Amino acid sequence: MWAVKHKSGTVLFITNCERTANNRREMEWIVEQRKCRVTIEWLNGKKSTFFADGCAEMDNSIMLSVNGTDLHIPWQNMVDGEIKYFDEGEE
Repeated sequence: MWAVKHKSGTVLFITNCERTANNRREMEWIVEQRKCRVTIEWLNGKKSTFFADGCAEMDNSIMLSVNGTDLHIPWQNMVDGEIKYFDEGEE
């Protein structure tokens, strides 16, 4: 998953298409792909941890790519959450 951003840092859109990401890079847009671990505390008090191939924080939600499946989770469903990004080569 890649987050395509405006030069201000605002996420414009999310894509799973490497070709689209590379096209935007060639046009000098900001394109980020980073693996992450996301821990979410839900409203019922339970916690979930996802190891995602990519994630992006949006204004009202978080978007995760987990094993080729996109998850869009609204912030209103969570009490708290933590995102840890892995640098390249770190797992």
